[in-house]
Amino acid sequence: MVNNKKWLDILNVDTFINGERILEGLTLKLYFSQNTVILGPNGSGKSTLIRLIDRSIYPVVKSDSHFRLLDTDHFGLKDIRQNIGFVSNEFISRIRTNTKGWQVVGSGFIGSNTVEEGNLSMKQISHIITLLNYFNLEELQQKEFFNISDGEKRLLLIARAMVNNPRILVLDEPTSNLDIRAKHQLLALLSKLSLKGLTLLHVTHNVDTIINEISNVVLLKNRKIFKVGSVHSILNSKNLSELYDTPVKLKRFQDTWYLLPNATRETKD
Repeated sequence: MVNNKKWLDILNVDTFINGERILEGLTLKLYFSQNTVILGPNGSGKSTLIRLIDRSIYPVVKSDSHFRLLDTDHFGLKDIRQNIGFVSNEFISRIRTNTKGWQVVGSGFIGSNTVEEGNLSMKQISHIITLLNYFNLEELQQKEFFNISDGEKRLLLIARAMVNNPRILVLDEPTSNLDIRAKHQLLALLSKLSLKGLTLLHVTHNVDTIINEISNVVLLKNRKIFKVGSVHSILNSKNLSELYDTPVKLKRFQDTWYLLPNATRETKD
């Protein structure tokens, strides 16, 4: 059941990077307990939206716009770190190859790419071990990051994002370049976390990674909101053909969405 309390409230926001407009007139409301997927082609502004949320970039200040996070205008990095966990493939490149699994997870406490045991309390160390056990990653505790698989790296990043017991988990293309086993394992974990009450924001361009617990869909195109609404109302062949500017056919089989080429340009389901 969707909570009526908004965790993200954006009105008419523009964003520029190096003088180039990346998002234009963005208006979006997301609610606690509402799991959302953001779909769009490359360059549509998906990752920029995440950067707005984690405050690595800022919106243009205008009199007719606002950007509210966690139901307030007044929030800081500490508030974000305590309430929102972020999983980004880009972060992998920042982790030193000899960093051990427990250090990757523990670095989430201080917002860095590693941490030393002396910088953590016994309670924090215990929590790291609990998370590794919960995610079935005990064997990675002492393994160096360089020596584990891509799938294991992603799971460690999710565990890292969970160290502060956030209410929201934001994921940017979490299954990118994973083999089928690792992808299914990660998606099953997201379902498990959602069922325990975690709110998900999943950014992707692959419909086959949309889990059953997703209820809300945002389509981004040309750096603007194209469509937003329920899975039932938004996920169809017509909308996705327009989103990607190519004729496609959307199918669903055994709880998984598939996007197929449609050479006839027929977009009716």
